[in-house]
Amino acid sequence: MGALKAAHGGELKNLYLGAEEAEEEKARSREIKSWDLTPRQLCDIELILNGGFSPLEVYEARDRKGLYARARAGVITEFTGVSDPYEEPENPEMRIDTTEITIDQAAQQVLLKLESLGYLS
Repeated sequence: MGALKAAHGGELKNLYLGAEEAEEEKARSREIKSWDLTPRQLCDIELILNGGFSPLEVYEARDRKGLYARARAGVITEFTGVSDPYEEPENPEMRIDTTEITIDQAAQQVLLKLESLGYLS
């Protein structure tokens, strides 16, 4: 577990729930409002939460697998932002630059936007 903590720079949490706690969480979850998202909406939210609108340099700095270096070397072709152009949205409903805020702050912005669009109440 220590190797994972060091590799990802974060703190590991034990998310295991005992039988009683699991039943309490199931009961509590029935009170949480849910909604259906189209695959496109889900993809958009995932991009936003993962810094989909951050500068390319930020992606390259976060790239643990070396994909950008391989794309720059020509090993990977048609790689968005390197050998394949990135088409910036002309009029996005929201833009979150994750170089300026934490992931928790970004998630809060997404939740507030979803609430303003009527997905959450």
